[in-house]
Amino acid sequence: MKAHMIQGTKITLTPALPSDRQTVYEWCFHSETTKCHAGPPDYPEAPIASAEEFFRENGGYEDYFFTGERPRDGRGFLIMHGGKAVGFVSYASFHLKPGVTECDIWMNSEAHCGKGFGTDALVALTEYLNREQGVHTLIMRPCARNARAVRAYNKAGFVPSAKPIDAYMLTEYLSLFGDGDYGPGGDALLVKPMITYRDTHAFTPQALQDLFLSVEWSSGHYPEKLAAAMQNFGTVYSAWETDAAGNECLVGLISAMDDGVMTAYVHYLLVHPAYQRRGIGKRLVELIREHYREYLRIVVVAYNAEVDFYASCGFKKADGASAMFITSLWT
Repeated sequence: MKAHMIQGTKITLTPALPSDRQTVYEWCFHSETTKCHAGPPDYPEAPIASAEEFFRENGGYEDYFFTGERPRDGRGFLIMHGGKAVGFVSYASFHLKPGVTECDIWMNSEAHCGKGFGTDALVALTEYLNREQGVHTLIMRPCARNARAVRAYNKAGFVPSAKPIDAYMLTEYLSLFGDGDYGPGGDALLVKPMITYRDTHAFTPQALQDLFLSVEWSSGHYPEKLAAAMQNFGTVYSAWETDAAGNECLVGLISAMDDGVMTAYVHYLLVHPAYQRRGIGKRLVELIREHYREYLRIVVVAYNAEVDFYASCGFKKADGASAMFITSLWT
């Protein structure tokens, strides 16, 4: 799997090359940002690594981080802004359970900190890994005392893990990497569960009931009917979150009917309240719009509180038209 440039909002991630190895090492351990994560006086438990230690086999930044030869195990990227490198970001998966990846990042100067470059790089990389490699969980392990780093990673969607590191790491690597860079209890284990999107009509009645009742839709009181309805819709896209143990949770759904040629009708669009304002609803609408891109019209009946959202997705309110129902449902 060849790594390509990854475009963020502020930055572009460019695959690092073998010629970048020494520069990347110096940014990490011999730059003005080194004091933020390694060495005395603040981090004596994480000493300055030598180049040999940095590039060591089985746990260091081996050649494949710079050649792309083992993309499932790890890869490094230069963070570019305005045509110049401002930092380095990487992922590593060789030591973790399937679907889990660990990220690391550092900037090459204080002048490039606090401008959102790192946050944007992490968001772009995690979305890429989710989309291209099916990664469902990402972790980071900064020093627990490094409040600046923890805040920055929070902005990229990483939150404190409710589970210990062995929930994410392969057993055979726990003795090597379980304590992290800062010793037992010294790191802040942060996790970012990713959302995956599927084109499927198959749902358990319980999953549908939980989702629909989370937004207080009365349809949720008829889970068996909902499951049958999903089989009959022309198109259904759904959003799922997977935890480190592989357990899946349905967190969003959109369904549509169509005449096969001209018009499609969006019937359901809902996102669990705990996952709203994360772009899930907009992404589901994008999937529907892409699916029906050759159709002449896509119709949705929007409640008043949802009009602005649908307008932001490209829908226009019809003049002189009102939605009308014959229904036994109360919400």
